[in-house]
Amino acid sequence: MVASRRVDKLYDWLAKLPSPDAELISSAGLERAEPPYFKRLVELLFERASEAAWAELIANYPRLSPQDRARLRADGQQMRAGLARVLRGGSPLGRCNAMQALCDDPAPALAYLLPDVLRTSSGNVRRMAAETLRRLAEFVLDSAKRTEQAGPARAEPENRSRSESWRDTVARQRADRASVARAVCEALRGFESHYRVEVVEAALWLTRDLGEDLWSVLANRRFPTAHVVSANLKAWDGPRLARFLLEALAQRRWRATAREQLMRWQGAERLAALLRNSDLLERPDFREGLNTLGRPAWFFGLNDLRDLPPELRARAPEWLVLLGYRPEQKRALLARWSEVAFDELRVAAEAAARAMAQGPECWAVDGSTLAPREDGA
Repeated sequence: MVASRRVDKLYDWLAKLPSPDAELISSAGLERAEPPYFKRLVELLFERASEAAWAELIANYPRLSPQDRARLRADGQQMRAGLARVLRGGSPLGRCNAMQALCDDPAPALAYLLPDVLRTSSGNVRRMAAETLRRLAEFVLDSAKRTEQAGPARAEPENRSRSESWRDTVARQRADRASVARAVCEALRGFESHYRVEVVEAALWLTRDLGEDLWSVLANRRFPTAHVVSANLKAWDGPRLARFLLEALAQRRWRATAREQLMRWQGAERLAALLRNSDLLERPDFREGLNTLGRPAWFFGLNDLRDLPPELRARAPEWLVLLGYRPEQKRALLARWSEVAFDELRVAAEAAARAMAQGPECWAVDGSTLAPREDGA
């Protein structure tokens, strides 16, 4: 009983102690506290509600209850500040715990901290930093995909506020993606300081964002990063690789590898991932590379493309015409598509069939559809 009263006095004293002394003492106790005392220290730090308190809670994230973790995340601004504090100067264990929290509740705006963390001496910290950067890349890509599939609200007056909210969401997601892409690019350039393959995989997912920065790193296949791609590309195979494989068709050193992998792609999810990159059709070098694919399995078994979003269904005929199928195979598939119930696919297939009849020299890409040139040249 006497010991309990003394403990109570200690906690009362800590509650009144000025910051940051109280947070420092609480942190030292938190790492070693047994469950009853751990809970009291957690409550004390929550009551103090300072950035330093949040940082100490984050540094002990795995020991927190689900309710305390939710309470921690409820203050987003404080959560991000606490995460940044631990990632910059926490102990190796604290940094790993902070990155676990960041994986559970991704904050892409904090991605810029991870390249520095990747340069630390601790192997566990470097591993966790690479996995966290990969997780953030996964998060921004999946978020954008979900928003794209949901689409903006229609133009009716009653939906106007929702439409504006959708645009705000898209703008925020683009900013988040840019933040993650910059961090991945920096981490990729510093590959020889960490040798974490997760960084390279994330870089391939963000090919659209990294552009020449990526291809310059991969230009020499004797470099470590190029070797990592060669060794792991088949194991990494999946829809997120679509942009990398498609752009690789225009890269002399990577064309054969990309062609081999793309020829095997099949199913609605992978076809959708390819069609989301229809902006590439504006590039002559890409159209030339696409024609070398011959007869990929992309459309096999999909018939009327009902599993694709309407805007992607409408792009399928222009891709088909540019692929290396024999003319009679293209015409047969276009004829099938011109009889489906989906207006956007039927119209696009009929336009593609008419343009095909005029000969390949009449084809041009206008940025949205494949159509015959008006001048016939």
